[in-house]
This record gives sequence, C-alpha cells and structure tokens, in this order.
Amino acid sequence: MPNLQIVPLTETIKLSRNQGDAVFTLTNSDPRAMSWNLSARSKDPAVEEWLQLKGAIARTIPSGGVEQVAVAIAPPANAPFGTYSFWLRAAWVENPDENWQDSQSVKFELVDLKPPPPNYKLLIGIAAAVVALVVAVVIWIVTPPGKARVHEACSTNTLCQDHLECVPQGTYSTCLLRLGEDCSDGVECASLSCIGETCVLPELGFGCRTSCAEGLDCIQSVCQAPVQADPNAVAVRELWVAIPESPDPSCNLDYDFQPPGIRSIYCRLIQKLSYAVFAARLSMPIYLNRAKDAPLRLGERQFGRYNPEFVTWLVQNGVPGAADPAIRAVSQPMYDRYLRVAARLFYYSKRMIDESGRRDRFLRAFNELLVNPHSPSAQQDLRYFDLIPQEMYEEPIARICGIAMLFWIRRAVDGTEPQFYEGIQKVLRTYDADWLRQAENTPVTGLRGYARTWFPVQ
Repeated sequence: MPNLQIVPLTETIKLSRNQGDAVFTLTNSDPRAMSWNLSARSKDPAVEEWLQLKGAIARTIPSGGVEQVAVAIAPPANAPFGTYSFWLRAAWVENPDENWQDSQSVKFELVDLKPPPPNYKLLIGIAAAVVALVVAVVIWIVTPPGKARVHEACSTNTLCQDHLECVPQGTYSTCLLRLGEDCSDGVECASLSCIGETCVLPELGFGCRTSCAEGLDCIQSVCQAPVQADPNAVAVRELWVAIPESPDPSCNLDYDFQPPGIRSIYCRLIQKLSYAVFAARLSMPIYLNRAKDAPLRLGERQFGRYNPEFVTWLVQNGVPGAADPAIRAVSQPMYDRYLRVAARLFYYSKRMIDESGRRDRFLRAFNELLVNPHSPSAQQDLRYFDLIPQEMYEEPIARICGIAMLFWIRRAVDGTEPQFYEGIQKVLRTYDADWLRQAENTPVTGLRGYARTWFPVQ
C-alpha cells in the first residue's frame, strides 16, 4: 500500500467575502516516487462544485518528497449560509480504485454579506437636515472620493486606503494589508503571511499569491525552491515525442527489422541524446562496475551491473506520459510504431522465466559462467530458447524474446529486476493498458493462440 500523508495547514478556513484557499501538505513516505491524482471531496455533492484544485491534478512526488497543494473555495453568490466541510483525496494512478489516501476534513463558513437594514428615525428636524446637507456638500467639494477599507471591494475606479492594496480574488478584487503593516488584529495580509504581527513575504512551504521571500518562487500557490529542470528528464520527454525514423549510421546495423529490436531502438535514440552526454549529466553512475564516463560499446562481453539509484531515476523519469496526458497523447504513435512489440515481449519473457520452474537454475548457471565462462554444465543449464513458443520463431520476435530473457536473468543477478519490471509495467499501463489487462489473465501456456496478433511482424 503506497504511503502518503495529507495534512491541512489548518482545520478551519477563514474566508474573505466567502472566498478563500485551503492548503494541504503531501508527504511521500514510500521508498519509491509515487504519482497521484488529486481531487477535493465532500459529503455534499453541491459543495464539490465550489472547490477547484489549483495547479495540476496529477502530481508525482519523489520518495521523501513534500509538496503543498491549494484548493480554491468559491461558492456561488446564492449558496446557503452555514458551515461546510471537505477533504483532499489522493488516488494512486496505478490503482486508483483501491489505493487512495484522504486528509482530515477542513471546515469553512458562509455568512450573510448583506449590510444590516438601516435604523430609521421617525422624525428628523428640518434644521438638522439642512445642516447635514450643507456639511455633506462641503465634504464632497473639498475631499476626494472615499477609499475602500479592508475587505471591501476595489477596482481601478475604487482605490484602497493607503495602508491597503487591491488584490484580485477570482471574479472580484478586495482591499488587504500591504507589506509591513500591522496584522495583529487578524486582518488578512495581501501576501498571505503575518509573522510577528507584521505582513511579510511568505517563507518556504507557505501559501502565496504572487511573491515569496527572497530566493523562492510562488509555484502552484505555494512558496517553493526554484525548479531546476533535470536536462535528462527534459530530453527523455523530447525523445518520446519524436523518435527518429531510422537508426544512427554509426551503429552499422546489418538489418533494421520491423518492428525494431532493442539495438535498433537504441541506435535511433542516440541520434537525439548520446550515451556520453546522458551519462555525464546524471548525478549518479549508470553501472556500479564501470566508471561514470566509460563509453558504452555495443556487443562487449563485460557484465554490467546496473546502479539501483539510476534504475529508480529511470522508472521515475522514463515514462513522462504516465503523469502527463498531453505527452501521452502525442507519444502514443511513437510507442505503437517503435516500442509496442518490444515492451510486450519484455513483459512476457519475464513471465516465461518465472512460470517455467527453471528460474533458479538459470541464475545458478549464469553466476557460474561469470566465474568460469567455459563451464559446459552451466552453458547447458542456461539454455532458455526452448521456452519460446514455436509460433514466435520468426525474426525479429524470437531474437527480441531471447535478448529479453537474458536481460531478466542478468537483472535478477544484479538485483535490479523488481525495479525494471515495475518500469516495463508502467510503460504498458500508460500506452497499452487494455493489452496488459488481457495479458495478466493469460498464462504463458496460452500464449500460442495470441502470438501472431500480439507480436505482429511488419
């Protein structure tokens, strides 16, 4: 069960003219980065119509990460007066129907904004009326138009008093305290931050409108450290959007199969992002047993042990379409053309190994070959091609399947098998969800009936 804590900054929201924001702090205590879909919930369906999540609905929070989310409260003018409550729900994108977390409820009150009826007097002396009229005319002549007070509406024609500023509040604007003004009486600051009875710019993690303390940015209504985009994550997004049509000539491929094999896919990607540049920009090495700046040579015999930290980064950043519907929409054709068959085969190859009853034998044989590459018994025990159904003995299907099975054996040895399997399932859930649901309910022994349709050769 994913572990996410959702805590509101306050249990009772003080509204300004029946409008306001509720801020929640989300903390991911799971050892993995998790993606969540957020929604504001209430027992009253009408109240849910008044609530609007600020910023993106889908959020990906790294392990140990903390993020704040603001919910705007904007009931219609004819909403009944009274006290209402709601809570924030975060549903895990990978299983939203069963895995979700709720915050505790927060309350807010709608009050009657109409001014009280005037207290009419029965008799007004004629002399008093004349005097009042004269005084009013004199004041109107010698003084400028009245300025709006705190929490009163303002506009370009209605200015606020000097210690206030006009702050947009959705469909209207209101006068709130300027920076440096005394907020000890509970009057709201335009900056949303009252510290030491003085209006100041909010600090890290606090709600904001437009500005924060020095060195911070107001991001999705919360003061956060400036976002430094990971250049490799940006490059991965660009790769998904436009995979090159042909492999890089430097790879010297004998034949470019369709659908493309793993090496063919790699040789397409390096045209837009070379391995050397990608590895240099990472904060961690890709392999544990190679220097960070060591070049990658296709076909070399050395067994590369993947760095689990890198695999975690890859799973988090390698499928941007999982959390971004716009990226998923534009990258779906790239998946269908270049990656679909390979992704399906990698998924099913692991299933073939796991359901064969020979997984432990494969691992023992591979470990023995690392010590003694010419061991006849280990070479015999590592034969896995007989697991591939005869219906899949066609290029490049059988070749990809064999490469995939050896990949899973290697990953079981270096300990990154669970992370890579999570990644391949993430790809399939994002771009091939209907197929994955059918495949999960199809045993490997039943694969023969689907081999031609699931793994077509162009």
